[in-house]
Amino acid sequence: MEFNKKDVFTLPNILTYLRIALVPVFIAFMFIDFMPNNIYWAFGVFLLASFTDIADGYIARKFSMVSDIGKILDPFADKFLQVSAIICLTVTGNIHYAFAIILFSKELYMIFGSLFMLRYKDKITIQANVYGKVAAAVYAVGMILAFFHNDFVELKVGFGEYTLDWMILTVASVLAIVAAVYYTADILSKLKKANSEEKENPNNDDSEKPEALSDDKSLSVVKDENNKNTENNENNNSLDSVNEIKTEENLNV
Repeated sequence: MEFNKKDVFTLPNILTYLRIALVPVFIAFMFIDFMPNNIYWAFGVFLLASFTDIADGYIARKFSMVSDIGKILDPFADKFLQVSAIICLTVTGNIHYAFAIILFSKELYMIFGSLFMLRYKDKITIQANVYGKVAAAVYAVGMILAFFHNDFVELKVGFGEYTLDWMILTVASVLAIVAAVYYTADILSKLKKANSEEKENPNNDDSEKPEALSDDKSLSVVKDENNKNTENNENNNSLDSVNEIKTEENLNV
């Protein structure tokens, strides 16, 4: 990757910087108890930060402003915002800790799985499955609704504290687990196929060895033939010399 100075202050990257800067503001609003309706202010900051995520990606693709800096900072800013929101909502009781554990476990599993797959990047390609994409979308909806969890409890939208937002987060958690299982099965299947293909088609280095041996043998044969030809030529030359001597003797006689 190359980092150009001109890419530092492109509009998509400026929006990414703004999203990162809004995270501490969001956290502050979440825990300012003396401020009325502080959670709604925090929700407004969260929406603004989420909007910058949509806008920077669109602008970068639309106007060909994709940069290596953005490729690193953009996913970091997304995770930073998402993790901060989940932790804050869990601490305030808006999200049950079980949902946070499932989400973090799934993310860690995917990270370690990706690191493990780096050694096989030349053999197989793993793509995001539909369950993972749907789970991420449903999680986003559930997390947005979780800002209004206490309102759902008061309005009795659900079963006690198990309100609409928690129902949606339950569905998202199930989809996340299914996505992880499917991801694992896909990896194992492709690894098995790649290993079987390697066994059926040995490496080129092994196949070249017999050819190298045959070349060596052919060289030795050629050398033997050359040696034989040389010996024959020497014998012929010696015979010619003997004949010449005899001829000279006959002439003298």
